Amino acid sequence: MKKQGSTHFFCVFFSKIQDIILWGRIFALICQLPLLFRLFSIQSLLKLLTPKNTNSTVNPNRQERIIKWTDTILGWNFFIFSTSCLKRSLVLYHFLKASGLPLQINFGVRKSAKAAGEPWPLLDGHGWLSLSGQTYSEKNEPLDTFKLIYSFPPLQQAE
Repeated sequence: MKKQGSTHFFCVFFSKIQDIILWGRIFALICQLPLLFRLFSIQSLLKLLTPKNTNSTVNPNRQERIIKWTDTILGWNFFIFSTSCLKRSLVLYHFLKASGLPLQINFGVRKSAKAAGEPWPLLDGHGWLSLSGQTYSEKNEPLDTFKLIYSFPPLQQAE
């Protein structure tokens, strides 16, 4: 009886073996990111995460699963599985770009409230994706509050 329940669980979340493999690859990259942050500069890491070969046919269902599973794993809020725009953007950039989307990853900053005893206002940072110059898979428009300081690849290379 238990075996049938666990089989049903996997069938609900994963319709094909490729789904299980994709979920595992997303999970593995999220687990590797803390080490990669220590070993590489952001420019080197972006070059490493940019897929050499991309799928020529865009599959919206696969892209939806990539976003959903990335957000689910990062939403666990345990140990390294906590939501941060940097982790989310890097994972989505890698897998969605490989699935055929000509994405660009962007980083911006804004002034935040001045902390007590600090002579200067603090800065907040944010990372997000864009597709053809439009924000992609983001709840709010980051350019409304953040000043863009770095994009990879440059727009002409992203398309």
